Amino acid sequence: MMKTIQVPKPPDSAYNPKRPAGTLLQSHLEHLEWAVRPAAERAPHRFQRPSAQTEEAVAERIAQLTRQLVPEEEPVQPPQNLTTRTSPRRRPAKTRTPR
Repeated sequence: MMKTIQVPKPPDSAYNPKRPAGTLLQSHLEHLEWAVRPAAERAPHRFQRPSAQTEEAVAERIAQLTRQLVPEEEPVQPPQNLTTRTSPRRRPAKTRTPR
C-alpha cells in the first residue's frame, strides 16, 4: 500500500480570472489547439499561436479542447438477467509410462 501524500490547498490568489495568462497556460493551450487539428493542419508554419488572454478565457478554452480530445462516454450498464457459467474442470493430463 502506498503512503498518502498530503498536498496543501493552493491559496485563493493562485487563480485570478482577470490576470493575463502566463506562458505555462499559453503553452498548454497551444499544444491542445495543435492536438485537436487534423494531421494535415499540424504543420508548425500553419499554426497561429493564440494571443495573450486572461486566465479565465484560457481555462475555458482548455476545457473545450479537452472535451474534444476526451469525449465523455456513457456509463456501461451491466446486462440484465445474466446467468453465471462455470467452465468445466479440466482433467489432469494422463502420463504414459514407458514399456
